Amino acid sequence: MYNHKKIINGLCLLDYIRQENVGLKDQLSVLLQLEITPGDIRTAEWFHQKFIENDQIVELLRYEINTVYSQRRSQIKTSQNLLMNKRFQMIYIDIQNIKKEFLLLKEDFNHFKSGFGQSLQFDIQIL
Repeated sequence: MYNHKKIINGLCLLDYIRQENVGLKDQLSVLLQLEITPGDIRTAEWFHQKFIENDQIVELLRYEINTVYSQRRSQIKTSQNLLMNKRFQMIYIDIQNIKKEFLLLKEDFNHFKSGFGQSLQFDIQIL
């Protein structure tokens, strides 16, 4: 049987990524209010697109977890339960991958915004 704590941990991690993603979008909107170059605008658009993609991925993974969890609770056959456990394992691997990708994106964004000087002060927490 797949560990219930891992499922809860995965949901908490997705929620944290979602919240951090909102913060990064807010920071991006502050940057866009400054005078920036056309190259910076293109980079900002790229980051904005990535933040939107993260939102979509997080919501999809949350939906998958809830779907599999509700199916699993209604299943009583052992073979079907094993299939559900395998799906949870795959979803958890996907969550770990999105976490790694998000950390890299956040690092890249922090580097991008550092080019705007000391006038910007953001309080950022690391995953």
